[in-house]
Amino acid sequence: MKIRQGLSAFLYICAGTSIYSPAVAQPAASAAPAVAAPDGRFGIVRLRIDPGVGEQEADVRRLLARHSFVRIAEPADYLVTTRPDFPLDVMLVDLRDPPELWEMLDSNFQDINPAPRSFPIGNLLDEQTEDRLARVLVGAARLRSVLDHSLNDMRGIDICLKVRTEGREECRSIDSSKGRRIVDIYDMPTLKVTNHSEADRYVAMVAADGSLELGALTQVDEPVITKLGPGETVDLQPMRALGNYPDDPRILLLVSSQRFSVGAMLQPAPLTRAEECAANGADASCRTPLPPIALNNDLAVRSFQLSIPDEPRPAMGNGSDVTARMAVWMAQFYSIVPYKPKEIEDDARLPEDERQFLRERSYEERAHRCGATLIAPNVVLTAAHCVAKGQFAGAGLSKIFKDRRVRLGTRKLGKEGQSFRIAGVAVHADYHPDRKDHDLALLLLEPDRGSGIVHANPIAIADRSLPGGTTANGFGWGFTGAVSPTGNIMMSIDRRIQNNPEVLQYGEMVSVSLNQCRRKLANRVAPGMVCMYSKEALSRGASGDGVFTCRGDSGGPLVRKVNGRDVLVGVVSWSMGCGFKDYPSVFTDAGSYARWIAAARAALKPGMAIRVPNPPARSARRQSGQ
Repeated sequence: MKIRQGLSAFLYICAGTSIYSPAVAQPAASAAPAVAAPDGRFGIVRLRIDPGVGEQEADVRRLLARHSFVRIAEPADYLVTTRPDFPLDVMLVDLRDPPELWEMLDSNFQDINPAPRSFPIGNLLDEQTEDRLARVLVGAARLRSVLDHSLNDMRGIDICLKVRTEGREECRSIDSSKGRRIVDIYDMPTLKVTNHSEADRYVAMVAADGSLELGALTQVDEPVITKLGPGETVDLQPMRALGNYPDDPRILLLVSSQRFSVGAMLQPAPLTRAEECAANGADASCRTPLPPIALNNDLAVRSFQLSIPDEPRPAMGNGSDVTARMAVWMAQFYSIVPYKPKEIEDDARLPEDERQFLRERSYEERAHRCGATLIAPNVVLTAAHCVAKGQFAGAGLSKIFKDRRVRLGTRKLGKEGQSFRIAGVAVHADYHPDRKDHDLALLLLEPDRGSGIVHANPIAIADRSLPGGTTANGFGWGFTGAVSPTGNIMMSIDRRIQNNPEVLQYGEMVSVSLNQCRRKLANRVAPGMVCMYSKEALSRGASGDGVFTCRGDSGGPLVRKVNGRDVLVGVVSWSMGCGFKDYPSVFTDAGSYARWIAAARAALKPGMAIRVPNPPARSARRQSGQ
């Protein structure tokens, strides 16, 4: 749904959590058993007890005293506290969680004050609480024992991040001795690891999630260990997680002069495992506590965190050609700045998984950006991420006046119809490029050269949220092949280059309730969004089944018939991949934002690039009609 070069990320260099998969490396991979290592040990876990626990403090201290690796000391890793509304319910709060990663929605997906990750341990009267606490503390201590090697010498190993900025590649050094810092990146980086020593070195990567899961970055049980000879280099290519991790994990790069076993370090998320064991107590592994980790004395660890906003990737797969006069309100948002010949040739030399395949795509395809919908004679509604992300974010919003246009009155991509200049733009004030909510924008149009009065009839906008179980049609010129959440959006899962259809597509989809959608997308979906499936995907859930959205459909309409009249009920926003398994296509719920759309229309004037907040809530008296 979004252009790959618009991806933004933040790298947190710290003692600490992401999912990565090594690219094919030139040096040989090794899975040989480790040489003898010292006896395992737990790392020290420092805790702070919240004075607010009150009379429960004695019971809390009694539970903590059973673990020799626990210290009540500063600087603390975790705060031990109890819930204000349930004073017997113990929680651990992660004090190391960077504020940039704090959750902003509660379990019911309502706005809350941002807060760090917490571990709900259990009620002090519950016999399972002691076991759950032990699992979390042991998980934290095992991870701490690995991170305690962060200050060890890298023994001739140099690491840097290869990123492409403004058409050139640079390799940014990583020096964790300088503490946490944030590197702003606009392309998926590659970790370059070079052995400058005169002896062999062994390198591996694992991921440590905020839930205390320590996992492999490949599909095999024992992560690959790469042997680097003197002077050899390996590139490790980051990869997005397939939904297995609840947040952005940290990457741990492990380096030693001797072979070592990574498998012994791995551990499941302790609370998830506790729940599994409660349901299946017969599992022998549930009764066996995880042992301390035995690590080579010279093992060096570098830890860094790459926080990547989930890439919205909308399109209309398995749709049908729109017929004449069927979608007269449909608009195309496109670029008038062509790719330069050198950019096309440079793209052709990139590895396949990084290419945009510009050479293989038509001029009209390369210009296409998003869909939009005519909602007034001179106003179209589209997605905010189409107009206010990447180079157009913040103060760059007004650049769309010069670089973008809107086409109306045609079913053909980039052909026929009439082109209009953008005279004004209004974006929802709460939209942020790193989030998916409030994904709406209005564009004010004025005649371009050769264009005249718009003869199409604007579409009506829904005045209420779309309930689950409602059928509607999606429209768009987006890619039609299924793509996994971690795949190159330009290549379908059957390894075919993606192309935009020449004729506008449409397809029938069915809405599901927000609660049902949350069961699949968790905290990625929030109020104001609506999740849509094809009937085929709901019944079978196989990749590519039925209608779905993908890149190129963003900003386009979701329309249903009400009393024989077309009504706009949604705007294409994002998806995890395209038509992948049983992941839905996610739209902004137009009915939920009807009042904002009206307010933005009233505020939008020529020459203005503005951010419009939600209008004040109606008073109870006005709502009741009094």
